[in-house]
Amino acid sequence: GNALDRPVTEKTTRRSLQTGRSLPLDGTGSSNRNIVWGASMVQGWRPYMEDRFLCECIESVSVVDGNDDSNVNDDDGVKPTTTTTTTIPIPSHHLMCIMDGHGGAEAVDIVQEHFRRVLCQQPSFLAYAR
Repeated sequence: GNALDRPVTEKTTRRSLQTGRSLPLDGTGSSNRNIVWGASMVQGWRPYMEDRFLCECIESVSVVDGNDDSNVNDDDGVKPTTTTTTTIPIPSHHLMCIMDGHGGAEAVDIVQEHFRRVLCQQPSFLAYAR
C-alpha cells in the first residue's frame, strides 16, 4: 500500500535567523528584532515527505478597499470600481506554522503557498492589526 517496509528515521532540520522590526516597550521608534528558529521533520513510514512549515516575518498588512460608484458609468456602460490600498504596520509579528500532510503533500503545498495571504485578508486579523 501506502507505506514503506521500514520507516525513514533520518531527521531533516532547518535553522534560520528571521529578522524583523519591533516597537520598543516605550512605543517610540523601532528597533531590530531577530528570531532564531528551527524546524525538524522525519518522513516516517510514508514514501515521501508530506509535512511543511512556514516561518515569516509579517511587518505590515495591505488592505484593498473597492468603491463602486453606482451613479457613474464609463463609455462602455460599465460602472467603474475605484480601489484604495492601505498599509497597516504590525511590527513584532512572525508567522510560524507546521503543516502535517496527512497522507498527501498536495494540500500542504497549497496551504504553504497561500496561508499568509489568506490569513492577512481575514476580517478578524485585519481588526487585530488596526
